[in-house]
Amino acid sequence: MAQFNSANGSFQKQATTIFEVPMIANKNGQVVSLENPFPVTQLGPQINTSSFNTSTSTDAFGRLRTSDSFTLFDSTLRFGDDPREWSYSNTAGTSVTNVVHQSSISMNIGTGSGDLVVRQTKKYFNYQPGKSLLFLNTGVMDTPKTNLRQRIGNFNSNNGIYFEANNTTQYIVLRSRAVGNTVVNNVVPQSQWNVDTLDGSNNASNPSGIELDPSKVQIHWADVEWLGAGSVRAGYVINGQFILCHAFHHANISNSSYMTTASLPIRYEIENTGVTASSSRLLHICNSVISEGGYTPTVQTRAVGTALDGLAMTQNAYKPLISIRLKQNREGAIVVPSEFEVYGLQNTPFSYQVIQNPTITGGSWVSLGDDSHVEYNVTATANTVGGDVLLQGMFIGGTAAQPVHIDLKGLNHSYQLRIDLNGTEEILCIAAKSTTNNDDALASIVWSEFN
Repeated sequence: MAQFNSANGSFQKQATTIFEVPMIANKNGQVVSLENPFPVTQLGPQINTSSFNTSTSTDAFGRLRTSDSFTLFDSTLRFGDDPREWSYSNTAGTSVTNVVHQSSISMNIGTGSGDLVVRQTKKYFNYQPGKSLLFLNTGVMDTPKTNLRQRIGNFNSNNGIYFEANNTTQYIVLRSRAVGNTVVNNVVPQSQWNVDTLDGSNNASNPSGIELDPSKVQIHWADVEWLGAGSVRAGYVINGQFILCHAFHHANISNSSYMTTASLPIRYEIENTGVTASSSRLLHICNSVISEGGYTPTVQTRAVGTALDGLAMTQNAYKPLISIRLKQNREGAIVVPSEFEVYGLQNTPFSYQVIQNPTITGGSWVSLGDDSHVEYNVTATANTVGGDVLLQGMFIGGTAAQPVHIDLKGLNHSYQLRIDLNGTEEILCIAAKSTTNNDDALASIVWSEFN
């Protein structure tokens, strides 16, 4: 079949073919190379990055960022701090305050050596093998100064990736406890970032031509290709563009897993490593954690329930039926409740609550097994105290009644078990109260443990 040539308005001869090649362009109409995030016309001489993925048009696994994304977590601080999602620790003479008109949390320290404020999510965010995990964290660091260290990223005391301003130098750091069970920080100063130094020199080491101002509001991003052997990339979003600054590579280089896990919390730190000339502030603004290319993790389903003869409820207060929490030393484990049921043995009204982190008195905490991250308590002896009520409802007991079934799957990770910055495991409790004292109720709960 003859092919029409739109360039001259005529048909090609038989067996003659014109091949059309699509090109990817940025929002300014400039052609973009998949090997480099900047327009082809601006490439110029480059450092040797041709052997790895430097394009921010693709995710950590080299896929074009047109695939579905699944938000594992987001946080805005419009009306103040969110103690359900965040915990913090601070030394004497420091403070954590809400800046309402900026939808931010201000982490404030003085001039004394050792002044420290740390904020960290109570959740860890599940990395699924084969999916790029993208972190976006915003904030404003204080103007760099001698003896001041500030950090923003996805990390804990053992592993992670973060941006650091230490004294007057900017760094990107990969922290790992994978080798020898010892924490090692791979600290890369701005002058050695291997894709874009953001120093404003507009040469081979600074293809964007942008100069970073660390004292201004910044969107810090990093994506992780873990599998124990992949790459970690990190940079900034400026003028609507993802700018890759540095990439850590491990496949065909390292002798072991490069990091214990990529399932990590979000963390902000500000600390005086010595006496400073003035007080300082790190502003925490907003966060998002995204699984790129969807999210279909492999899980182990677990369940536990009360005895069939039920537990005697009280009339005026909620009493625990089932409580679960993470085991000690399972920091970073991902456990998400998916459904539960409640039922009453007497033909009278009952009320139930799902409570996050109440005080549970009495009973025994029992491990579900060595291969489970969870321990449970179905023998608590006193009513619940405190905590946040997440769900509440009513049910009628008796032989003609059906158990109330609550499905939590559509809420994603909203009910994920949490652990605070100090390592205290928070409790999720199903509690009930009855119309008259000693009416009996029973319950069961199902959850997923992520591999």
